[in-house]
Amino acid sequence: MTQMFELNYINSLFSQETAVTIRQMELIAEGKRTPSTLFTAEKNQLQTLFLSSLSLTTSEWNDRLKKLTDLGWLTENEGRYQTTMQGQQAKKTFISDYPVMDCSLDMSAALTRKEFWHWFMFVTQILSEFSYGNKEYMPYISDRISQNRIKQWLAEQGFPHKSLSLTWAREIRAFLETLPDAHCTFIVDQLIGHGYEGMTKRQTAEKYKMTPLEVLITTENLMVRLSQSFEKSVLLKSLWDSTHKNCHYGLSDSAYRSMTLLAKGNSIHKTASVRKLKENTVKEHVLEAVLISKYDGYKSFIPEHIYNQLRELFLNEPSLTYAQAQQDIHQLEFFWYRLVEIERIRGNI
Repeated sequence: MTQMFELNYINSLFSQETAVTIRQMELIAEGKRTPSTLFTAEKNQLQTLFLSSLSLTTSEWNDRLKKLTDLGWLTENEGRYQTTMQGQQAKKTFISDYPVMDCSLDMSAALTRKEFWHWFMFVTQILSEFSYGNKEYMPYISDRISQNRIKQWLAEQGFPHKSLSLTWAREIRAFLETLPDAHCTFIVDQLIGHGYEGMTKRQTAEKYKMTPLEVLITTENLMVRLSQSFEKSVLLKSLWDSTHKNCHYGLSDSAYRSMTLLAKGNSIHKTASVRKLKENTVKEHVLEAVLISKYDGYKSFIPEHIYNQLRELFLNEPSLTYAQAQQDIHQLEFFWYRLVEIERIRGNI
């Protein structure tokens, strides 16, 4: 089963709504934040693929999708790949064999769940070494900027009080106890602490008879599971929130800067002027925020009568195209159309 993991994983990404080209799959996996790529991911329910650890070249994508087609799990029509009944059955079997893959992922946390693992590991190392009074050790994270951010977070939690180490250990233990034994040891084997060097990804793959991809995705999904069980984990939740903020809540740096200005009440025109950008660029940043972080303040950017007209048109024709909408609404901006179309896709119309 391990040798088939990659093919099974790709197949598991497909739902009944998915109909995409190889290039679209590749761009989503690379984490491209263009409005068209993000919209394709949303429309085809491929949020889990966004910024994935699945790193394939174009030729490799061609090879994998051809194999899935040969298996009868996918079908290809005019360059677009869709699932089959056989493919959906294979998906159910795969998730049954790998329950950790049954994990709801969104694009806003795509970078956070990767970064959080490293912050989680480093904090564990720092607190472990501190509890033994050891200051001479090789830090898990060598990047100075990340080190300083994590140290700042620790200071905000009251470090260097010993009670912090005890609380951290208690919260980790509580999380591990919710996992199957295999996943519990999978996490523990990789941790770093005083007198304990955790396994590398290669060593972990060898011990658990996994592919490197399986190790990465399993680790990331377990971190998402952790983020969904923060009720009694004050420190872990705080670290996740800090990591998420550091990752700009999933947005690109430029989009984050624009959205920060817009959140202060600035218009798109004013924001573009302050940042010396084109207004269309700021509009793309709004679309990025809507698609990635579920930003819901976009209605103020659409004239109310246009918004109402678009909603009425989508109610009457869910597959309404921009060209069709233009026939009913004079000087309709594509930006306005796309925002309301996203509402329709999300079932809000």
